[in-house]
Amino acid sequence: MESFLKVCEDTRKKLGRQLQGKEKEFLQWMYDNYKKEQEKDECKRLQSQSV
Repeated sequence: MESFLKVCEDTRKKLGRQLQGKEKEFLQWMYDNYKKEQEKDECKRLQSQSV
């Protein structure tokens, strides 16, 4: 996935305006959760390969 800054910039462009504080907080929350899920999936994939 893209960096958090890229996600913010793309969202800002799509909206045609600057992001508000709550919108940035929401995007950060979404991004953080996405990264956590990616890490979990990678760990599961590596564990299944080592079995």
